[in-house]
Amino acid sequence: RSLDQGIEMLLNKFDNKKASKKELTTEVNKQIEQSLKKGSLSRVPVLGSILEEAQKQTIIVGAWSALPKELALFIMNKLNLNDFVKLHVVEDQSKHFSTPGCWLRLAKILELNPSSCLAFTTCAASCHSALSAGMRCIVIPDEFTFFQDFSGADIVVEGPKKLSLKELLPL
Repeated sequence: RSLDQGIEMLLNKFDNKKASKKELTTEVNKQIEQSLKKGSLSRVPVLGSILEEAQKQTIIVGAWSALPKELALFIMNKLNLNDFVKLHVVEDQSKHFSTPGCWLRLAKILELNPSSCLAFTTCAASCHSALSAGMRCIVIPDEFTFFQDFSGADIVVEGPKKLSLKELLPL
């Protein structure tokens, strides 16, 4: 579903009445969930091959999400990541969720020193918070974030570039 369609659905749902922040958040999350559950999900090609290599080499892989836990688990299952990716869901979403603390909690859950972690992100905020947590960072921008400032990132993947785990491990 496009953003325009989603906004139109929100306006229709509330029939131009005032809606609280909580009501809007609930409705947006519901639309995202419905869209993800109906649509097809696939791994980002660059990341998919790295994840497959990591799984073969039994390298510890973790992920954090600000999505509701049930939805995050659904996505993990749909992408066949449950068996080897340890998921951490950020419960308190009242604040901006892409903080160094999120990355540090994930490293702690994985029982790893942050300096031995390699963070994959799609936006500048996550990139900078991972760097502030003392991690290395690979950015895979998407259509909404390609213009952001990724200064400090170890690698910014532009286009359908292929990366191998072998070239990333020395970072």
